[in-house]
Amino acid sequence: MLNGAQVIAAIPSLVRATIPELRDGRWMWLGCRVMEVRRRRETWVAFCRLRYLDWRRPWLHSGDVAVKLDGRRCDERAALALTWLAKAGLRAPCADRVPRLYGCDATRGVLIAEMAPGIPWRALLVGERAALVDASECAARWLARMQALSGGATAGGAATRGYTIASVAADLLERYPWHTEARAAVRRLLAEDGSPAEDAAPVAAHGDFHPGQVFVADGRTTVIDWDTFGAREPAADVGYCMAQLLAMSYFDTGSVAAGAAAARAFWGAYRCAGVGRWPRVRLHAAGGLAQVLRYALSGRPDRAGELLGLWARLMACWLDGDERTIFAESAT
Repeated sequence: MLNGAQVIAAIPSLVRATIPELRDGRWMWLGCRVMEVRRRRETWVAFCRLRYLDWRRPWLHSGDVAVKLDGRRCDERAALALTWLAKAGLRAPCADRVPRLYGCDATRGVLIAEMAPGIPWRALLVGERAALVDASECAARWLARMQALSGGATAGGAATRGYTIASVAADLLERYPWHTEARAAVRRLLAEDGSPAEDAAPVAAHGDFHPGQVFVADGRTTVIDWDTFGAREPAADVGYCMAQLLAMSYFDTGSVAAGAAAARAFWGAYRCAGVGRWPRVRLHAAGGLAQVLRYALSGRPDRAGELLGLWARLMACWLDGDERTIFAESAT
């Protein structure tokens, strides 16, 4: 596994080899300055300022790009998603967009895309409520617009990555059988997940749609990180996102109140234009909460007593949830 210094040293050659226009001479390389490097589990992300000369338009061009490096072979799902969504109209100068794709090398696990402008939706959980509500409504309309795209299920193909309710629930039951309330909530979740879906046909889905993946800036909404792109039922992204809002609010502010307000605004905007229906949305919200719980406890097992009790109540609340009252109930 590469360290940070090795990643920085490798960036120039990776960029020149991955962007087709630099590789075949349509652009003249002028440099790539690394501004920041972050590690996310086994993946490195370098944020860079790329400079080049386009021979068709012979003046200096520059762009802020994110170079994502897995260091191992990966599929081209994210690149395919960015390409298809851009062609479908989710690109500049439209307000709803995905980042521009610069290049992808699946063999080496490298993807280079435009840095999303603005700030993450998540950052607004600790800010003014009006800005949070506005961003939540924008994110909902973005998601509904993507789901409405013709041919979305075909473009996404079978979902191969991302959480499943069954696997998360089974893992929680195995790890924490001693917590009575959590065990009861997870068993209810498993039982309801096994019931027949009553939702619309599969649509294009992000697969990990949450407030850290949505950036807002001056009326523009940009969604990043498309590794889990695939065909899913419409309710999957909707419910999962609202669960993440509650969880991120709790971890960022110590309360789910801001997340509940954001989820209310998100659902209110989505239900006007989206095709996901409440019975399945609330199920995926409960499943998303279970996913967050499993992830949080894998890193902080010392918080099991605190989180299992709260999460059991939240999951049960959403499994019983009425869309008219669930947001107030979640915040109490």
